[in-house]
Amino acid sequence: ELAECAVEHLPSLENGDFMAIAEGYGYLTSPLGRSFLPEEQRVALEKELAKMGTKQTSSGGGFVPGMDFTENNYFPFSMTFVPPGRFVSPLLKSARRIDYPFWMFTTEVSGALFAFATKYPAKRNPSEHAVEFLTWNDALTFCQHLNEILVERRTLPPGYGLRMPTEEEWEYAALGGWAGEQPVVREIPPKSQCAAPGTEHPNALGLCGMDDNLSELVLPYQERPSTYLGWVVARGSNYTAAKTGIASRSDYIRDQNHNRGSGGIRPVMAPIDADYWKTQWFRGPEIKHVSEGGEFYAGWTACMASTSAQKALQLAEDCGGMLPVFLKQEEVDHLYKQLSLPRFFPFFQGIRMKEGKWRRTDNGQEVALPSTVQASGTKTCLGYGSKGYFPIAETMTLPTVLLKWADEASFNHRGASFLERAKVSEFQVGSRHFAVCRVKLQGYLMRPFAQFMGLRLPSFSSADELEAVVARIPTELDFVGFGSIRFYRWYEQPNGEPLPKDVKVDASELFTEVMGSQSMTTLMIVKGKLCPRYGVQYILVELP
Repeated sequence: ELAECAVEHLPSLENGDFMAIAEGYGYLTSPLGRSFLPEEQRVALEKELAKMGTKQTSSGGGFVPGMDFTENNYFPFSMTFVPPGRFVSPLLKSARRIDYPFWMFTTEVSGALFAFATKYPAKRNPSEHAVEFLTWNDALTFCQHLNEILVERRTLPPGYGLRMPTEEEWEYAALGGWAGEQPVVREIPPKSQCAAPGTEHPNALGLCGMDDNLSELVLPYQERPSTYLGWVVARGSNYTAAKTGIASRSDYIRDQNHNRGSGGIRPVMAPIDADYWKTQWFRGPEIKHVSEGGEFYAGWTACMASTSAQKALQLAEDCGGMLPVFLKQEEVDHLYKQLSLPRFFPFFQGIRMKEGKWRRTDNGQEVALPSTVQASGTKTCLGYGSKGYFPIAETMTLPTVLLKWADEASFNHRGASFLERAKVSEFQVGSRHFAVCRVKLQGYLMRPFAQFMGLRLPSFSSADELEAVVARIPTELDFVGFGSIRFYRWYEQPNGEPLPKDVKVDASELFTEVMGSQSMTTLMIVKGKLCPRYGVQYILVELP
């Protein structure tokens, strides 16, 4: 009866298009087609599919339905064909169906291949090992460059492109497609290190390292978004974990670039939206605000610590607010959840050591701190972390900024307050009016910060127009950003347009900050020149 059913459900190949061929391969690898279709019909279908698939590609070679892809002319790598089909998601515990075929990198991307494609210097691992410590924009840069090469030299399926995988695609491939295999959980040796791609256990599809070498970046299921707004997730266990397992899943901030065992990439050749590259680029986190008991709070987080206590206090005052004070951990947890801030990223509080006593900065009152705080004469400011209070030295920096406004009026006045208090220079070029304001931020936070404060970042239509503005900025002001961020190989202005081609950029020191990423840089004015950097000390805004 099952054999009759298998023959009855043979897919139609009348159209002969790509998806019809793909559906045929999906059928052949399904339990029904694989196990119950009579040999004669199976062989006939395989021959017909192979013949039709070859016609879909040019003689130069390309992505043929049913066949793995190997690139030898550009830089050696291979991609495994994954037919459409059903599976039960280990994460969602429900059945899913992928209606299209795709190709996935057989192994993680190596450091050598990543460096060759992006021209970025090698990350911390040897070049023959899998590349990790990547930001989301690093991954997109790699995919976009390789996609351009493949479009130029190969035949791609219609509507397909090389991109980062979705969590659904990653899980289906990790399970071996239709095979639905759950890899055996294995102990990871204590001294395990990031290995060369392809040296790990292959699954039913022949994909290696889906559950052990690196955790890989993917776009999360819509049904199970990451814990924090705008983050992606890393799937699969890695060499730093105690055990293997494809079910392993962790949040991954898009500007993260220093998490051992995570940040590996395994792109797919799959259906791609026309605006994929523009919409997926990380331009900074959304800055949220909430009201609690008539008071207003707002905050943001950068992946790397950059805000000192002095800078945080100055910023709060410039914005017409203050640094909040919390004595109960549940208050912070509640606020962090509302603002979508990572609980494990600390911030400075409005408490300072003055004349040997801890006092609030808003009213000067003495604060009785919990016994968990080990006060020391060398500590002058207080921060809050995921495990409670802890004293922090004046020179330390933290990744999160949390601000408070006493009432709605002062919150609504924050932009005007910032311009009034933080402005260090003001000038006019032609009919345009500009101001330079002090603020210490990661470069990619400029746009969200300006939007939150109601400020306008300038865009320019010509190099002459930009150079005239640069010439008016006082020479003693360095690291002045204006919101143009590096987008693949060009700079995108705040209005979404590319920076004029004749603008001269000095990129000689682009890679001097080893913790940074070329894809996370913003254009700023340093010693009168336009240079890509990671952190700003001042921000250029355009006034009405």
